[in-house]
Amino acid sequence: MSAKIMKAGEPTTVMTFPDASGDLYVLAPGATTGIIQDQIRARLAQLDALINMTIGEQGEAFRGMNDELQDRFMWACGSISNEVCQLAKISAAKLREGK
Repeated sequence: MSAKIMKAGEPTTVMTFPDASGDLYVLAPGATTGIIQDQIRARLAQLDALINMTIGEQGEAFRGMNDELQDRFMWACGSISNEVCQLAKISAAKLREGK
């Protein structure tokens, strides 16, 4: 993973995930709707895999975990869902703007 230092004044799209009280993540200025939609698809695939571990035969192992681990697992699912929702809103806004 690489990091890029943003120059002052560059337009950014701030994401409030995972904590709505602070600005931690920003999208790169050049992030296109295609790149954002690829990230949405990837995160949804990850969320689907996680959720599938809570149902059926696999769900027995999940339900056997202690409460704290189950809470953390579900918190991770919620965090991914929150990220996807924010990315979908950003993608829709970019599509409306024609970017």
